[in-house]
Amino acid sequence: MARERATDLFMPMALAGICLLYGTAELKGTKWWVPSRKWIIPQRWALFGNLRFTIVFGLLLGAGFFTVLPFVGYHVLVISCFLHADPVWAGSLMAVFGLARALPVLITPVAYSRVFGVYDSRAAYQANSWLTRMDYTLSRARAIVLFAFAASLMATCLSSTSP
Repeated sequence: MARERATDLFMPMALAGICLLYGTAELKGTKWWVPSRKWIIPQRWALFGNLRFTIVFGLLLGAGFFTVLPFVGYHVLVISCFLHADPVWAGSLMAVFGLARALPVLITPVAYSRVFGVYDSRAAYQANSWLTRMDYTLSRARAIVLFAFAASLMATCLSSTSP
């Protein structure tokens, strides 16, 4: 029985350790390896204009298998979904994650065009430059999320070991 508990706790505690290590790297400004393809979407793909193609393409990209994902949080999220083993919970969590990733892409053109009038390729470049300059702030936010998730995992593991 004790051996089963130790086995059940290994993966969540290992994941908590990964979160702590990567969170510390984020705070220090160190870039560690993250399993990700170094591929960027070709601009010509946006020219197809087919709604069905766009939806399928968006779902594939949103899944994170085909694009650059420089933050380990996505992988932590996917592993935690498998560990939790509840499809409804995992689907809800991934939907929130996808929405959080999509909101800047959806809101930036609307907000920019309302303030400056036109959103074109030059405006997209300026918006991307502004977001890039926020990297220090974003790395602090990523570290906080990783530390909070690690604390949650450890608290869950410790509460499950008490009699």
